[in-house]
Amino acid sequence: VDTIVPGGLLVVCLDDPGAAALAAWARESTSERIRVVGYGTDPASDVAVTEVVLDGLSSTARVKVGGHSATLRLPVPGDYNVRNGATALAMIDQSGLDMSAALPGLARAVIPGRMQPVDLGGGSPRVYVDFAHTPQAIASALNALNPPGPTRRTRVIAVLGAGGDRRVAVPRRRRPAARGRGDARVVTDARRAQEQEPHQIGELRRCPAGRGVSPGAERHELASVLVERQI
Repeated sequence: VDTIVPGGLLVVCLDDPGAAALAAWARESTSERIRVVGYGTDPASDVAVTEVVLDGLSSTARVKVGGHSATLRLPVPGDYNVRNGATALAMIDQSGLDMSAALPGLARAVIPGRMQPVDLGGGSPRVYVDFAHTPQAIASALNALNPPGPTRRTRVIAVLGAGGDRRVAVPRRRRPAARGRGDARVVTDARRAQEQEPHQIGELRRCPAGRGVSPGAERHELASVLVERQI
């Protein structure tokens, strides 16, 4: 907060307890220096996000700012992407620009590596690439693709990369995040091993889909195996 220039803006997600506490502190301590805007699912928020619809393919919500409301449509799944969209709209509104002018662009917005769809052609499974690199982010990404609910919508295969760090503790922390959210989970090596078989590849080879996979296989090779075998 101290790095925000006088007259600057702090946009905070009030759905997060820590962020909400920060917003309350900032409003009390820095109200004369910066503006604080909170967004969230509480209708009393400065930027209220309501009527959220998540279908595992895209996201829709109503966003209300002051006396104005608009429908936010995103071509990517996930409640956290709805929050990201609300953040963008809040900053646009607070900058004095027309919030509605940004809606068509957001409806087409796809960011490389951020729940990015990959078109493999007709008859192929849907594939998404996401740079989820923490247990919380992995859980959020898998929930986005198959929102929790009484009825499972689709099978989900999660291919998790170790990000170049081959220590056993890294994938072990990530496996629980994917547990219960995917029908199959594979932990891969982010870079080809030069001297020995990484433990991630060993884990893959112990599951049915990994039989016959060569030591040192890279992530795209393993993803191809999963698609071909339809585990």
